[in-house]
Amino acid sequence: MQKMIKREAIKNVKPQRASAKRGKPEGAITKTSRAQRKRVTFICDAKPGSRVYLAGSFNNWDPSSHPLSQRNDPGTQAVTVLLSLGRHEYKFIVDGQWLSDPFCVNAVPDGHGAENSVIEVS
Repeated sequence: MQKMIKREAIKNVKPQRASAKRGKPEGAITKTSRAQRKRVTFICDAKPGSRVYLAGSFNNWDPSSHPLSQRNDPGTQAVTVLLSLGRHEYKFIVDGQWLSDPFCVNAVPDGHGAENSVIEVS
């Protein structure tokens, strides 16, 4: 039954014409709609006064685009990010040192002898 649904869905997809202005298909969605994204709060324990950032597949591993802020609990910092649905890899950068999330149970090799933490947003 699922195969039939998939085939039916493919048959009903209309080809899109390219727009002369931008070279993109007309009606193409270039940004993920808010309904397809969720707010995710990342929390990191670090010494008070530490500079902590979040980098991952969702921000092209930019080590400075998502700084964490101090929470009420000393030594705990957090940032809330709007992420698209799906799988995302990430690390914390604490005072310049890249660290995986010690509380995340899902990880994959990072290609540099360590691991990236993985979060599945659904």
